[in-house]
Amino acid sequence: SDVCSSDLLGRGHRYVSNRAFDKAIADLDQASKLVDQDSPDHFEIWYHIGVAQYMKGNFAESADAWDNCRTLARSDPNRASSSDWSYMTYRRLKRDRAAKDILDKVKADWKIPEHPYYLYRLLFYRGDKKEADLVADATDDLSKSTIFYGLGNWYLYNGDSAKAREYFEKALKTTAWPAWGYMGSEIELKRMGAR
Repeated sequence: SDVCSSDLLGRGHRYVSNRAFDKAIADLDQASKLVDQDSPDHFEIWYHIGVAQYMKGNFAESADAWDNCRTLARSDPNRASSSDWSYMTYRRLKRDRAAKDILDKVKADWKIPEHPYYLYRLLFYRGDKKEADLVADATDDLSKSTIFYGLGNWYLYNGDSAKAREYFEKALKTTAWPAWGYMGSEIELKRMGAR
């Protein structure tokens, strides 16, 4: 059954990248029932469910998926990514206390050999990193879309939609269209009535 769940995970991932969120969720829900509980795919399945539900604006369902992810996270990169998405989702749900609890558990010395941008965003949310330093970390299109989306979101739930829009628009100036940050920025601008 494990082959089956990883096939569904692969297809679910492609559906998310292509913005076919309902199809992604159907495949990933099925994969979550078939996956071996100890398989590293288990984290990935819930991760993609979290992203798909979040992009659809189903923040309560997304928060549940991220809670699962945080429980399943065995590596620092997984801890950082699931903590970051949990934080953003909790903020959307106005569960600010829970969001702060997530930040309290973040460790600045988590070892993330490549793409440490989720950790950088968490350190920024916590006030340990300055916005200008975060922007300076954005050196290629993937990091730009990730960092600009995080900043845009942060301004959005802190009530500055003009600044949020500015960052979402910057994310869309990159070529990283399959990246979650690009996709999220695209969706937020649609919600704001900009595109």
